[in-house]
Amino acid sequence: MIQLHILSGKKAGTLFIPHHLPMTAGRSSPDLCLVDDGVWDHHFQLTSDPDQGILIRAEKNALLQINGQPVQQAVLHNGDLIAAGATSMRFDLGPVHQASLALREAFTWSGLVLLFLFLLALIFRLAKH
Repeated sequence: MIQLHILSGKKAGTLFIPHHLPMTAGRSSPDLCLVDDGVWDHHFQLTSDPDQGILIRAEKNALLQINGQPVQQAVLHNGDLIAAGATSMRFDLGPVHQASLALREAFTWSGLVLLFLFLLALIFRLAKH
């Protein structure tokens, strides 16, 4: 999961979590609408590439900066600062939620207890003979 922390502009302080990729950002974007000065209708797009990771691509002639450097396309890394017009944001990887293993652990411990009881009964049965 990825997330964008909006650092400056009219939406400063908000956290945007895209629910699908590719997603676009800009003044008239249905995904992330940014209405600050210098933001184009469709300013940039985030896509996923299995070999490279998360890619950001600026629309033609739109000014996009990653960590202060102008780019047309780049691979994003955790903590990168993105500037689109007067809006700045930080790209982060979201927290990972681990599934509960309680049921699996209960079955494992139950199996070990049953094995122990079976072996104990076997020992007592063989000791009688």
